[in-house]
Amino acid sequence: MAFLNVQYFKGILILLLIACCKNVAGSQSISDNLIPSAKESTLFEIGKVEVEGNLFFSDSEIKSLIPSRATNRSWSHRILQYYSEQIQMNSASDYVLPPYTISTLNTVLERMEYEIQYFEKLKAEIDLESITNLYFQNGFHDVEVTYEFFPDYKTMLNILKFNIIENKQYTIKSINYLNLDSIDSETKRLIEINKQIQVNEYYKLGKLDNEVIIIQSILLNNGYFYSHFDSPIISIDSVNKTDSITVEFFPGKRQKIASITFIDSTKGQQVVSRSMKSRQLAFSVGDYYSYSNIQSSSDNMLSLGTFELVKIDTSSIFEQQSDSTLSFIVFTQYKKQQEYGFSAFLNRTAIDNLVNLGAELSYFHRNIFGAAQSINPFARVTINDISRSLSNFTQVEFEYQFGINFAQPFLTSFERARTGLSFQFLWSLRTLDEYLRINTISLPIRFPTTLPRWTYFNSMELNLTLERQSPQNLDEAIVQSLSKAKTLKDSLNIMGVYSLYSNLTEHIENKSPWLTADIFGFSIFGDTRDNPFTPTKGYFSALNLDGWNVFFYPVELLLDASGLKNKIMGAAKYFRVQLANYWFWSLNSQSVLALKQREGLIYWFDKRNSYIPFERQFFAGGANSVRGWQSRKLRYTKGVNLGLENDEVTYNFISDYVGSNTLIEGSLEYRYTFPKPSSIDPTIAEQIANIGITAFLDWGNSFGWLVLDEQGEYISKNKWFEYVTGLALAGGFGLRYNTPIGPIRLDFAIPLYDPSAREGKTIFTKKNALSSVVFHIGLGNAF
Repeated sequence: MAFLNVQYFKGILILLLIACCKNVAGSQSISDNLIPSAKESTLFEIGKVEVEGNLFFSDSEIKSLIPSRATNRSWSHRILQYYSEQIQMNSASDYVLPPYTISTLNTVLERMEYEIQYFEKLKAEIDLESITNLYFQNGFHDVEVTYEFFPDYKTMLNILKFNIIENKQYTIKSINYLNLDSIDSETKRLIEINKQIQVNEYYKLGKLDNEVIIIQSILLNNGYFYSHFDSPIISIDSVNKTDSITVEFFPGKRQKIASITFIDSTKGQQVVSRSMKSRQLAFSVGDYYSYSNIQSSSDNMLSLGTFELVKIDTSSIFEQQSDSTLSFIVFTQYKKQQEYGFSAFLNRTAIDNLVNLGAELSYFHRNIFGAAQSINPFARVTINDISRSLSNFTQVEFEYQFGINFAQPFLTSFERARTGLSFQFLWSLRTLDEYLRINTISLPIRFPTTLPRWTYFNSMELNLTLERQSPQNLDEAIVQSLSKAKTLKDSLNIMGVYSLYSNLTEHIENKSPWLTADIFGFSIFGDTRDNPFTPTKGYFSALNLDGWNVFFYPVELLLDASGLKNKIMGAAKYFRVQLANYWFWSLNSQSVLALKQREGLIYWFDKRNSYIPFERQFFAGGANSVRGWQSRKLRYTKGVNLGLENDEVTYNFISDYVGSNTLIEGSLEYRYTFPKPSSIDPTIAEQIANIGITAFLDWGNSFGWLVLDEQGEYISKNKWFEYVTGLALAGGFGLRYNTPIGPIRLDFAIPLYDPSAREGKTIFTKKNALSSVVFHIGLGNAF
């Protein structure tokens, strides 16, 4: 089977090599008065590397290319070296210090010797060739590079200096691709529109490499299975300072697919139907061969989740190939399809990044009906938002679940978008506080769709959630809170606090609905992170819309006409939109800069007679939010007085379980992971390399508390500018220990600005500001 020919083009004519040798020969100058190393008197350390005369490339670009480096002793190395020298100078040390101490010190210093760089003439000559080749590959065929190694007695360092005379950069006189006249017109057109190099532009080998690979890729994706090419030939005109480029392609005859044969290595597992496997293929009999379609087909097959290995290749075993046809074999090796057991699990919510921890008893079948459908009955106990629970053990939220998952990973496709189906029948009981529980029976139905990889958003999902939710022990919770009310206003405020849940209870009692929530949603995601747990580069973007399913309204009218009134539309009447963006930039091998931006907005219909499900409300504060506040304790409450100062239980309830309709959050975080030291025991070094530190600045707030006054309106009302002036600010630092599923972290944060504080809004005006330090224990990064 043909693969992309990704070779590096090096030389190109012997003339180039001769010129290179000419430019390097006799190009060194080594002083006779160098400063000897304190470690080895017969050797000379490189104290500094300098580059002069370079205009086209920066110093850092050139220094990163060459093997010669300056000595760079760490602070620990310097301290140990100082003590070693003092011990050698003091003759009494042999009597005072145990021999083991001295030998250990010497062993550690020996392991640190990699930080010392001595001058080597052979290495310097390699440096010259590397620099010269770099310039040659970018059109500077007449470049002259020399080096000198000399002492600087002011700094007491030996300097290795590279002197560069770039001379004129050559331009491209012509570029010819041979043997492409014989290919079909459409492929020829694709090649023409994808050409990048123009006559008279400066010669750059990297750009030539890229263009040749693009042409080869187009040929391989348009039927030319046997296509290959020779290394480019560059003819140099040293008088006119121009290059003429010739690349010879050998496309061969265009190939069509004559047959496709499936071979299954089932290992005793149930076979996936041929029709399902055929639908995963991006090619069919009669199509022209395409390398990218072969790769896409392999990825599609693996995405079914039933195969350990998929290999697609040509073969003439089952059907002979001609000079213009190819026969393919699709070989699949099956995974074990049935699994059951008891295990711990860890999962993370998509947008707010909350981590849940629990234990699960489950059975799993990957191919229950022979078309890669999976089924998974389960029973589980979950601690929701484990970071919140670890920070305050009195706020642990348990959820008990019984359910069954079903997934059909592939339903249909359009162009390169692939759509599947999944649903979950679930019963759950969730504890909210000492009294209140939420009992839920739900059926979320999802249609996940994978989009082409080259798009900004690479997946999306349509979902419909049918839900019957009922509060348990609500009356007891209200009675306990009302018993602490001192005035009529206090009582009204307490009833406003519970209005979300009392509306739901009244709806159930008065209308006996089949469903209390009928929610339609749409989400779209873009994810280019290199690692979902510890990303160092890329982005994650999410846009989510969900709310009252008005599409069911005609069905409700039909049910009303038949005497079944208010059965399916439910009492959850709201619309919600969320937007989240996370960006990650790798600063170097140890450092990452991360930025988060998140907004959310809820519009609540018919507030007196409807509710918003708890898990759909917005909360701020906590390990994954603005870390200067405990989980769910941050909201903008300027001008709000509930009269609950003497009722800590009720106030904690409203803080923790009655959210807001608007959320604005952001965070800037610097993440540093310690390098793996080579001077200590490898086991200890591995642990050190897993340790990291962070510094962060968080901002945000939640607005529009979902607490109603006696008129049925929000008790908290905000002006437009308060969405800016009302943003809280917090800063801090954290410790990390990286694991395969993300870091275990400890964050310390302090509020820098609290817009809801009655006095001492800033850290500089608040009394005992340091007493406001908050710590969070978390699993996984904050975002």
